[in-house]
Amino acid sequence: MSQYVETGTKSFIAGGSISANTFVKFSSVGVVATAGATEYPIGVALEPAAKDGHVAVRLLNSQGTVKVVAADGVTAGAKVYCKANGKCDDTAGSDKLAGIALETASQTGDIIEIIPILLQS
Repeated sequence: MSQYVETGTKSFIAGGSISANTFVKFSSVGVVATAGATEYPIGVALEPAAKDGHVAVRLLNSQGTVKVVAADGVTAGAKVYCKANGKCDDTAGSDKLAGIALETASQTGDIIEIIPILLQS
């Protein structure tokens, strides 16, 4: 099957329960799962989804900004990294760079706007 999308959003099947505004990773053809701290995210879930349900994903290679749940405090202007449970914070480590924060998060669970950055090797 050959297809493509010309928009920044693509529909996938959820490989497990996915929360809105969290990073997701490629799991298998047509399937995404919540990204973990050392995994490369491909996008951000725009809505919550139950296992085997459809989920709209804002692809990280798309234009514009996206909202993401913070795992901890984040400073505006800082690089943000994919953390456990698909959340983000500005503490570097072995975590994958995912964007630049445009807002400050003061606590876990705050939803902030970021400029997404696609995979780095």
